[in-house]
Amino acid sequence: KAFKSHSARSQHILNSPKHNICADCSMDFSTLKQLLQHDVAKHNMCETCRSYFDSPSNLRNHYKTHMKKSTECPGCSRRFALESVMVLHLKAETCESGADNEYVTNIAFDCHQARMYTCDDFPDFNFKCLTCDTPFIFMSAVLQHVESDCCDETLAHGTPLAKFLRFLRS
Repeated sequence: KAFKSHSARSQHILNSPKHNICADCSMDFSTLKQLLQHDVAKHNMCETCRSYFDSPSNLRNHYKTHMKKSTECPGCSRRFALESVMVLHLKAETCESGADNEYVTNIAFDCHQARMYTCDDFPDFNFKCLTCDTPFIFMSAVLQHVESDCCDETLAHGTPLAKFLRFLRS
């Protein structure tokens, strides 16, 4: 289509439903759906809330905020999306049960699976990842690591960390 001026063309593009312009790279898409798919694939946009992130990793971590809160705290009625967040809640003394980091650490060491995830190699670290041997000071950090995409360790039923979580709840 021919336009009388550059501003007339710009106004047409802004107002036309046939033009869906990417604000970041100025690509023009014929449908809003195509633009949204582009934003998700190329610009790390969250499909749920349409927030943008600097990296695919940050976007993956953000998606966890939209997860269903199905992990129940053993000390109160609060629910969390992730096991690590529930353990952080206990460690940070925000649970009405009075649990704190010492409580979580003692439970971790008392669990019959402790030898699998406790760390003797580094004096400043209490725990380690079972798969990659990365050392951690806090059990909540081990769980955060496992819930991320850093390594292949899991919290699947029967694993030492799953048994720790079951012991924590007992």
